[in-house]
Amino acid sequence: MGQGVRAAWIEAIPIDLRDIFLAVLQVDLRDRRARLRAELLASGRADLWTEIDQAGDADPDTLGEAGYQFLGMAEALKPLPPLRWVVRPVLARPSVSIFFGAPNVSFAQIEAKRL
Repeated sequence: MGQGVRAAWIEAIPIDLRDIFLAVLQVDLRDRRARLRAELLASGRADLWTEIDQAGDADPDTLGEAGYQFLGMAEALKPLPPLRWVVRPVLARPSVSIFFGAPNVSFAQIEAKRL
C-alpha cells in the first residue's frame, strides 16, 4: 500500500482518536482489542468502547452467507476488466443504472428535441 493511501486513511480518522488508532496499531493483532479498550477507557471514551463492544466481532463465515466476499486493499486496487457496453458510453453491462429527468418526459421526447 502506498504512503499516500496510508496518509489518507489516517487523515480520515477524527483527530481526537488518531493517537488511539496509532497506539492500537503498535501491538500484535491478537492484543488490539484489549489495547483499544484500554486506550478508549483511559481517554474517557467509555461510550465509544461500549458501542464497539456491543457490536461484537464480525464473523466472516456468517457474513459470507449473505453473499459478501471480503477482499483486501491489494485486491481492491487491481485493475478492473474492460467494460462491456450496451450503449457506449452510457450503459455498461453489468451495472446498476438510474435514468431520471423532468416529470412526464420520455426518452423518446428528449431524443426528438435533440434532432
